Amino acid sequence: MSTIKLKGSSSGEAEVTVAAAAGTPTFTLPTTVGSANQLLKNSGTAGTLEYSNNLTFDGSKLLLNTTTEGSGSADDLTITSPDGTANAGITIRCGVNNAGNIYFSDATSGTGEYAGWVTYAHGSSGEALTFGTNSTEKLRVESGGNVKIVDGDLVIGTAGHGIDFSATSDASGTGVVAGSELLDDYEEGTWTPSNPNVAFYQDTSLDGTYTKIGNRVFFDCILRFSSTSDATGAYIDGFPFTSAGSGGDYDHGASVTYSNNYPAVASALFQNGTSRIWLYGHTGSTPTLAAMSNDYVRLQGQVVVS
Repeated sequence: MSTIKLKGSSSGEAEVTVAAAAGTPTFTLPTTVGSANQLLKNSGTAGTLEYSNNLTFDGSKLLLNTTTEGSGSADDLTITSPDGTANAGITIRCGVNNAGNIYFSDATSGTGEYAGWVTYAHGSSGEALTFGTNSTEKLRVESGGNVKIVDGDLVIGTAGHGIDFSATSDASGTGVVAGSELLDDYEEGTWTPSNPNVAFYQDTSLDGTYTKIGNRVFFDCILRFSSTSDATGAYIDGFPFTSAGSGGDYDHGASVTYSNNYPAVASALFQNGTSRIWLYGHTGSTPTLAAMSNDYVRLQGQVVVS
């Protein structure tokens, strides 16, 4: 068995031992000059070392770079358990500033050197695990369990998914159908009322608005009639959703909050399974639209949509 001793310039000593084997033990160093900060590694040949192309240490940090930056063709660091079943991981000790960091880099300097980061910190303000890009914190997981979006929006990437409230208790005496505690949609927008049988003033008065929360749509519109002489086609089209239900009933309605020709239009109803709003006068059970000219009607209501 042979031993090589490496001594510091003033103190300290390290030993490299080559195990005894038949013949004369050898210890071979690379014959070329490596790059700055390169580390030595086992070459795969007994007694021979070589420079590592992808592992450097500059005295303060260890850099692993197994691929060309940005290529994404391999991992820089892989952690595996010895037997394939036990847990394996990295432990980062928080320093004097009570923080530990993991940085993701796509450059060796500049803003890309710390393009992404994960930080755990604790102190007088509490504990938190934070995620960020460049110098901006994006997401924070607080010790109390709250998740805070610091910068950005929560984006649902797949239709049919949303915020699940099934952990909350249900109202007493009511049954909850499958999926009814999932808030899976929110939307705001505009729509334009239309009717081929009725002349409207084509101006901003025709703008309608809506807010959709789950399967319920709250809407508002102003109708300004240019001219109409009878009840032909007493309805409004252009609504962007289809009301729930079937069978031709009228289960969803709107209230008339203003009409300067009352009772020509006194109420409005959706026909189930359609997006059409029928207009009714003050009397009678059939849609009606009396002669109107330069008259305003404002509708506000809500409808359950399919």
